[in-house]
Amino acid sequence: MKIIYKTKKEITVEEIIKVFKSVGWNKNPKDILDAFKNSYYVTAYHNDKLVAFARAISDGVYYTSIFDVIVDPQYQKKVLLKR
Repeated sequence: MKIIYKTKKEITVEEIIKVFKSVGWNKNPKDILDAFKNSYYVTAYHNDKLVAFARAISDGVYYTSIFDVIVDPQYQKKVLLKR
């Protein structure tokens, strides 16, 4: 299984909401895109399908907080980072 990781890729509200719903989280579609636009994030794709993402907020100097590390249950425990 080939997973492609991307940063700064534009994603749609529909893609994000679908992954949130896959783990039982409900987010307001009207707010979620702004939340992503104001964050750093990494996305993971399998065959052009968004299957995971992680979002972080930073002051750019000292501190970063990680939020919303979400992986579609079909891909949990299957995606490994390789060096």
